[in-house]
Amino acid sequence: MGIVLKLVRRPRTREAQILIRKELRKELKYYYTYFPRELNKQLAGWKQKPTFKVRINIGAKVHTVEVRVDRRTRIGKIFGYVDQGTGIDGPKGQPYPIEPVNADMLIFDVPYQPATLPVEPLRYNPNAPETTVTSLGLMHPGIQKRDFTGKVREPVDKRSGVPSFRRRCDKAYRKGMREASKLGGKPV
Repeated sequence: MGIVLKLVRRPRTREAQILIRKELRKELKYYYTYFPRELNKQLAGWKQKPTFKVRINIGAKVHTVEVRVDRRTRIGKIFGYVDQGTGIDGPKGQPYPIEPVNADMLIFDVPYQPATLPVEPLRYNPNAPETTVTSLGLMHPGIQKRDFTGKVREPVDKRSGVPSFRRRCDKAYRKGMREASKLGGKPV
């Protein structure tokens, strides 16, 4: 779960490849701060926020930027559920049972207003009078997808978007090739 940007390029000469990788590292370093900052802006209403890890891989042909959240932590699991959705709005597409674990009954208020708005319109009337509901168990229809990762990834995916991943890679390639030609290497 997370954001993955990927670009595939043809290999270059060894000398040119070393210079291109150096320039790519400099250029893609921007994403170490960009993705966590933008995701934390999306989660501004949250009291606890997950920690985002950014990993950049620069290979001979394939360059990737991965943003991950630790799903082993409680807040990481919650982020995954809220980001991707659960139940009929999630990957499995099925409602799921909720039963009390530490009490005899479930007690909750209806309507519940989430701190962040879902991508799709809400399915209930938020202006309805608030009611307390008690139940021994229920089939939960699911949490609507908020798609935080998609909103943050969208401007980076577009070629015209700023800061575009592809443009940053192209810029690093051009700069690396100029450096290689200055050192006497043949541009390939």
